[in-house]
Amino acid sequence: KPRVIADLGCGMARVARAFSEREDLRFINIDHVACEQTVQEGDIAQTGIEEGEVDLAILCLAMWGSNCEEYLTEVARILDTQGRLLVIEPSKRWEHGVRLRELLLQKGFVINKEESVLPDGSVKKFCLFVASKR
Repeated sequence: KPRVIADLGCGMARVARAFSEREDLRFINIDHVACEQTVQEGDIAQTGIEEGEVDLAILCLAMWGSNCEEYLTEVARILDTQGRLLVIEPSKRWEHGVRLRELLLQKGFVINKEESVLPDGSVKKFCLFVASKR
């Protein structure tokens, strides 16, 4: 069975194109504007994806909508019990990742990995979170 990856706020679906040769992966690409035929136009707070269907959800530079908290609620709904969420966002917008970490925890995610600070203590330009459902 192919692993299902939901790229939410996918833009031009570059991740799906990068893995297009992989028959073991199936991409669901959703953005507010469908720039090509492989992208579904829609609000990522209401994807229409079956509950528990997704193995990996990606939110990369996608948490800009006024309803972005609802995006995480939807991701929790569509993720399989063993599924993962990958979030990459500008650190500055999320107070060096602090607000994003709090929001993920509030929405019921467990943070498996977080990168927002460099070894010298300075803040990275982008923060990365890998999370799973509780």
